[in-house]
Amino acid sequence: MRAQGIFVPVLPAVAQMAGNAKLLATVLDAAPTLSFQRVFPHIDSRALDPARIVEELLADWRPDQEALILSAEDFRPTHAARLQHLLPAADFTVVLVARTQDQWFESYHNQLMKTGDVHQDLPSFIAVTLSRNTERLCYPDWWAHFDGWRQALGNCSVQLYDEARSDLFGSFFKAAGLPTPSGIAEIPRQRESMSLHQLTYLSVLESDTPLAAFVRRRAASAQAADRLGGPEAKVLRLRERAFLADYFASSNARLLEALGRPADDGALRFSEPAQEPPTIDEVRDSEPYRRHETLANDIYASMT
Repeated sequence: MRAQGIFVPVLPAVAQMAGNAKLLATVLDAAPTLSFQRVFPHIDSRALDPARIVEELLADWRPDQEALILSAEDFRPTHAARLQHLLPAADFTVVLVARTQDQWFESYHNQLMKTGDVHQDLPSFIAVTLSRNTERLCYPDWWAHFDGWRQALGNCSVQLYDEARSDLFGSFFKAAGLPTPSGIAEIPRQRESMSLHQLTYLSVLESDTPLAAFVRRRAASAQAADRLGGPEAKVLRLRERAFLADYFASSNARLLEALGRPADDGALRFSEPAQEPPTIDEVRDSEPYRRHETLANDIYASMT
């Protein structure tokens, strides 16, 4: 990408962490996640200076030759004004990728289960997130995100996930007003999220499972899923989807209105599954999951 005029700086100290500017989002919050503390025990993010992180990210940037990308899924509206003062004077474009909150919660919970940050079931996780009693969890009020970034940096381009999922990178570059670099492959779907069997496998682990054992368990389950397959991790009940649709209806309507999109064009419309998904207990009692569990345990045993 850099050879084509697009610079995505990655700090060596956190190169294994997804999101090239994720450390910046972490230090702005001063509330590192459990997985961050586990993986980087030598880094006290609460003691880091956001200005220094920005300086390191931009140290090798050639502004007269390159477009700069700073990306982190943890960026939120409370960061916008602070970033305005931290970043150099330049023409910045903010790109917000938004998806319906039911899909977003399933994906977010899935990812935090995969990193060991949460061990609670999805309904409990939703309740904690909506209470807004912790800075560690993102809050999916897309109107607030859009308005906060727009007011702080002068613009915010919104890309709806459902309309971009088949070409996420291309859609991002288009929304950012950048040419799409050649030779960039989409991330395989199995790399994006866990299957329902993987999610179930991790959900039954003890919350105090040592990190090394947790990582091996996760890898073993992923290998089992590669061999056996498995259903998508769709676990929200119909009543929970209805609750979220109602809870965020006003915010989503305001966003669509600001984007000049009619409310009935299908954008940000919640999915309506034909039937209830199985509960975790029902999954655990199924024969396909028992095969997954047996294979994952065998793989785990071979690792140790």
